[in-house]
Amino acid sequence: NRDTVGLDNKMEELLDLLTEGPPQLSVVAILDSIGLDKTAFAVEAYSSNYVKYYFDCHAWVEESLLYDADQILYDIIKFVMPSSRLSEIMEESSEMKKIILHEYLMTKRYLIVLDNVWRISVWDVIREILPDSQNGSRVLITLSRIEIVASFQFENGENIGLDFLSTGGPLRVTYQGWPFHILYHESISLKENIEEALDEPRGLQVLAYCMLTFYLKLCCLYLSVFPVHFEISTKQLYQTWIA
Repeated sequence: NRDTVGLDNKMEELLDLLTEGPPQLSVVAILDSIGLDKTAFAVEAYSSNYVKYYFDCHAWVEESLLYDADQILYDIIKFVMPSSRLSEIMEESSEMKKIILHEYLMTKRYLIVLDNVWRISVWDVIREILPDSQNGSRVLITLSRIEIVASFQFENGENIGLDFLSTGGPLRVTYQGWPFHILYHESISLKENIEEALDEPRGLQVLAYCMLTFYLKLCCLYLSVFPVHFEISTKQLYQTWIA
């Protein structure tokens, strides 16, 4: 769930980028900003009827700091391939899995979501297995590290700095020739947003919290029910988490 005040236009903007625009395979990237849960924002778009009816198949992949390319491949196959073929496909080598998935998606309009992307190099894995059939397929990613922005270029080849990222709408950029749209929703520029957060007494904690995965955010917030300087029993803590 999210606070919908002021976000309806932004959700409409995200859905337009996913279901409209050029037929070429392109990527929409949501950059985390203070006050916006990027994962919840992506989930709402992923679950919308517009997306369900427009795309033939969908996949939600949770990236992690450990970065397992085979796990990413497995997760996409698990979501998009017919369940009757899964056991057969899982016995194949990684290279054969890539070929099978690539051929299957050639005739599909698909949406692949990569949540909590920590390094842009994950795109090198994705582009090997996702075909561009010029049918409006999309990849939606949520970026967990601000520094990733520096990996992109403007369409004229100019590198991007943090001070370029404003709030005036989607920023059209490229990465290794692929079109990306960066969504950053904040009332000030990204650079100012970082500086303001670090000026706050708990600025570093806020930035660290924003980088956590969704379920870890819940665990972190749960700690606030304990009094300050209270010695927390580990056994009690994980039992209440489970409850």
